[in-house]
Amino acid sequence: MKFKYLQIETHSFCNARCIFCHHPKMRREKGTMTEALFRKIIDDAAENHEVTTIYPMMNGEPFFDKRLPNLLQYINKKLPNTKIVIYTNGQLLDKPTIDKLFDIQNIHIHFSINAFSNKERYRIMGIPLKETVLNIKYIISKIKEGKRLRFSLSTISKRTKEGDDDVFSFTPDEYSLAGLIERYKIHHYRFPLNNWAGKTFRIKGNDPFRDAPCGRVYDQLSILWDGRVCLCCLDGEGEEILGDTNTQTLEEIYNSPRATEIRDLHTKNRRSEISLCRGCTRG
Repeated sequence: MKFKYLQIETHSFCNARCIFCHHPKMRREKGTMTEALFRKIIDDAAENHEVTTIYPMMNGEPFFDKRLPNLLQYINKKLPNTKIVIYTNGQLLDKPTIDKLFDIQNIHIHFSINAFSNKERYRIMGIPLKETVLNIKYIISKIKEGKRLRFSLSTISKRTKEGDDDVFSFTPDEYSLAGLIERYKIHHYRFPLNNWAGKTFRIKGNDPFRDAPCGRVYDQLSILWDGRVCLCCLDGEGEEILGDTNTQTLEEIYNSPRATEIRDLHTKNRRSEISLCRGCTRG
């Protein structure tokens, strides 16, 4: 068995304070991954020919890291066919950085919006909307000139028996984001609200998704900025450590006794025996 998805926390800082995210309350020490360790991880991943997607981010705003375009170029060099997916609030982008992104291959950027008004975005994320909209407009202008960059918008939705309901209200404002979406047919993803393995809210009553095996334990490795590999991207505190990329290969960590045991428990519908998985809404 091999992992297909690799999530790398190049740093753990953020400029936002989203009410649906664990980061504002995160107790784990914050820091930045060395470029040497990042390259070691990518070199190691290049030996795993089943890696399909790399997420160069985890807990924090990816573009807080000014090295990011160079790190992405290294992924392109070592894993030219691997998809790169980035989730960003979009505020810290600027034109020079965006221009560099057009040179990155196989990249998809999700702009986490969560509000269509400046006031509402301040309430939900603690940051303004204007800079993000201006950056999206700049990307559109470059695409109209013939450049290529795949991007979309994303919002958080509440999963119900009837389907997904938007948690946040959407009212067009002076930045005309709604108009951009309609005019350019920008794809809008709705991601289910999750509780960060019980860190943001507790499960009440029966949750239909709680007992099912979670795909993350089978095909994903999540690496913290210091090189330790945690249970998954929702293990924001690094409570369940499976190994350390400073001293181990990715394959050694994926096939470690604890990682194997966790997959086995999920397969047998015994995820409740894992403390983090027991209180998690994702699956």
